[in-house]
Amino acid sequence: MCVTVRVLLVLLLMFVPPLAAGEAAPPGDVAKLFADAGVAYAAGDWAKAIEKYEAIPAASGGVVSAALCHNLANAHFRAGDEAKAALWNRRGLALAFWVPETRQNLRFLGNKLGFLSFERGWAERVPRRWVELAVAGAGWVAGLAVLWLVWFTPAAGRRWPLVKLLGLAVPVVAAGVTALVLKNRAVAPVGECMVVVAKDAAAFTAPVEASPTVISLPPGSEVRPLRTEGLWTYAAIPSASEEPLRGWVRTAMLEKLWPWAPALVE
Repeated sequence: MCVTVRVLLVLLLMFVPPLAAGEAAPPGDVAKLFADAGVAYAAGDWAKAIEKYEAIPAASGGVVSAALCHNLANAHFRAGDEAKAALWNRRGLALAFWVPETRQNLRFLGNKLGFLSFERGWAERVPRRWVELAVAGAGWVAGLAVLWLVWFTPAAGRRWPLVKLLGLAVPVVAAGVTALVLKNRAVAPVGECMVVVAKDAAAFTAPVEASPTVISLPPGSEVRPLRTEGLWTYAAIPSASEEPLRGWVRTAMLEKLWPWAPALVE
C-alpha cells in the first residue's frame, strides 16, 4: 500500500499542472496595472479599475487569470453593467470551474437576468491538456506495470502493489479517453462561443430586424456563431430541447467568450 501511495504522489507532482501559476502578477508594467486597478477598485472608481484590469491581458501577452476575471466581473457589476459581469464570470469559470464564488455569482446573475447558457458536462470543463497529461501519465504507469509483471516476474510479495497500481491507472486512461471523445463532440466549445453584452437583443429568422423573432436574448446569454454575413451572425442558441435553436443576431451585440488561446480553456 505504501509503495502504491508513494508512486501515485510522484505521478501527481509530475503530471498535474500548477494551478496557481497564472495568479501571480507579472513584473513591470503589468504589476503596476494590477496595483493601479486595485487602488481604483478600493476607491470605488469602477471605470478606472475596469480600464486598468482590461489592459492587463494585452500588456502580459495574453496571460489571463481567474483572479483577474473575478475582479473584472465584480467591477462591471458595481458599475451597473451586468452583461459584462456575466461575461467575465463565464471567463473565470472557463479557467477555474471549481471556484464556488464564481459559480455563485454567475448563478445570481442568471436568476436576475434570465440569460441562456449551454449545458456543459464534466469532460467539457476540464482543459484538454490536463486530460492528455493524465492519459499519458497513467498510460505509461500501466504499460510499465504490465511490463514489470510479465517480463521481470517479480516475487509474489512484490506483485500486489503493481497489480493495485495497474488497477488505478487503467480507469484513469479509460476516463481520459472518454473525456477526449466527449470533448470532440462538444456542442459549444468555449473558444467558439460568444456572449450577448447588449440589452434588447434577439435572434431573428433572417438578417433583418423586421423579420420574425426566434427568441429574445437576455444580456449575458451564450450563443455559438455558425457564420457571419455583414452586420449579422447566424448562431446556435441554447434551448430546453436537445437541439439548439438557430437565428440571426446583430454581431455588435456579441462579444467573444474567450478571445485568447483556446487551449487554456478547452
